[in-house]
This record gives sequence, structure tokens and C-alpha cells, in this order.
Amino acid sequence: ILESAIVALKNLTNLKKLSLCKQWLIQILDNEDFSDVKFQLEEFSMVPPYDITQESLDDKFLKFLQTQQEMRKMLLTEWFGFKVLDHIFQMPKLNHLTLYHVPEFGWEGEYVTTNRSIDTFDIKMIYVEPHTNNIQNLLSRVPNVKHIKLRYINESIGTFMLANLTKIETISLVHEESEESVRHIFPQNVVFIHH
Repeated sequence: ILESAIVALKNLTNLKKLSLCKQWLIQILDNEDFSDVKFQLEEFSMVPPYDITQESLDDKFLKFLQTQQEMRKMLLTEWFGFKVLDHIFQMPKLNHLTLYHVPEFGWEGEYVTTNRSIDTFDIKMIYVEPHTNNIQNLLSRVPNVKHIKLRYINESIGTFMLANLTKIETISLVHEESEESVRHIFPQNVVFIHH
């Protein structure tokens, strides 16, 4: 992204939707002070390619998010750390959150608040299956979720969801064969969707 494009982006007043690959996001966050950014996004998404490495974008991305009060939908392909996730879970208008990655080990979730506005939650993590506690700690932050997408489900996760996600309407599974072990746990009005 050219510097002139970054300046133009900053000065937009009616921008509601922004999709960036990580490389472009790095360019913007490295080159701009967002304290006086004018636009208020309703949707933000990260898109491929996202194989660009940088040690930490947390503080810069958090500073950017703090300028946005209207965010309703967010898709992240990178893990930004607990401070960023905690802020995301405090965004009062956010109702649709897609996460690709969470920490693989050792997360107790104590730094992350609860968000009762999120009704659609899509979890695409590759490493989530063996770490049930990570899933449960994450799901406990979205008690009012209605629609959820998981890579995989087992009886432990299903039992937790039934007890804690009392408004659940649809469960979408990537590994659809895992439904067989949990279908009996959920009432008939909970719909399983396969992709």
C-alpha cells in the first residue's frame, strides 16, 4: 500500500467495511497514528495471504480497534493475544466473530471478558481438538450465542455447550462425523449443519 493510499484511507468518513491481508494491515499500522481516524467500521476481516511474520502487532492493532465503536462483524486469521481478544470481547455491538487461531496450550481464559452480544461464533482453529479446556474457556465468553461453527465436537464439548450456551440454535461442523457422538445430547430443535 502506498503512503498516499494510507492517508486516503485514514481520511474516509463513511467507510463501514474493510478487508485486508496481514501484509496490508502491517503497512497501515506501521505507518499511521489512528488517534484521529475518521471512519467507523461495521465489518473488519483479514484475508489471505496471511503468511507474513512480524513479532507483535498486538499493541498497534489494539490501538486501531480502540478507535472503532461500531464494529458488528470481525474475522481474524491471526492470533493477537489476550489483550486484543479481551478488547474484542468488550466491543458492545459485535455480534459475529470468526477466529482462526487461539493459543494451543495453557490458556485459562482469565483475561477475557464475557460478550453477550455475539450471536454467531465461528471457530476455525486447527489445533483445537485435543484441548477441550481451551474451547470451553472460549465458549464461556459467548453465553448468548445462537449459531456456532466448530471443526470438531465431542461429548465433553457438547455437554458443556448444552449447559452453558442455552440459546444455541445451529451447530455447524467441519468434521461432520463427530455429530454422531453428541446428537443425543442436544434437543431436536438444535439443528446440525454440515459443510
